[in-house]
Amino acid sequence: MRLGTYYRYLVSRKLELPLSGDKVLDIGCYDGFLLSHIDATKKFGIDIKPLRKYSNIQYIEGNFLKYGFKDENFDRIFAFDVLEHIKEDKEFLKKIVKLLSPNGIAILSTPSKDIKIFPPFLQSWVDKRWGHTYRRGYALREIRQLLIGMKNENNFKLDIIYWNCPFFRFFYLLLSLFWRVSSSLTKKILNFIVKLDSRFQKGNKGFLYIIIKVK
Repeated sequence: MRLGTYYRYLVSRKLELPLSGDKVLDIGCYDGFLLSHIDATKKFGIDIKPLRKYSNIQYIEGNFLKYGFKDENFDRIFAFDVLEHIKEDKEFLKKIVKLLSPNGIAILSTPSKDIKIFPPFLQSWVDKRWGHTYRRGYALREIRQLLIGMKNENNFKLDIIYWNCPFFRFFYLLLSLFWRVSSSLTKKILNFIVKLDSRFQKGNKGFLYIIIKVK
């Protein structure tokens, strides 16, 4: 498990995101940690190189955009901090919406275009570390523009939640170091930081959580 994976899991719980479902797909699942902590009848995780850690998850090794799901549909689809890594981001979102079953929900997260860790002059270095080859992240209007055309073909509701996370961004580099030394201790620190960050949720220097609800 990675530092960011655990932090996003805590944030998802704090925001009370509707993670549990019947048939769930996690895009960019890595080891399936998030899937292992939700209630679902069927759990699928797709990744370029998944780490097959949990026996109750059906791992798919492959590229989400190229993988043929045939006639499969999911009532929950996750893509946490994946969209910014995808060159064909519009096609990526189209495929997610297409794979949602009626009343299905997709939950994504992505860094804000204006994200800033501390100290700010290291943000470019962090971008390389996070693999931001195509883009750092998105502005709210850019997410809306990507999805607005799809609403003509698909009936869905879009909600976007700001998660400014000033404390996580300020201590990120230290937390990364602590994680390598003791992940168990860092988890306790992250729990506390999420509580602090929840008090300063608004702002565009952190992350965006995107919720697509098909009607």
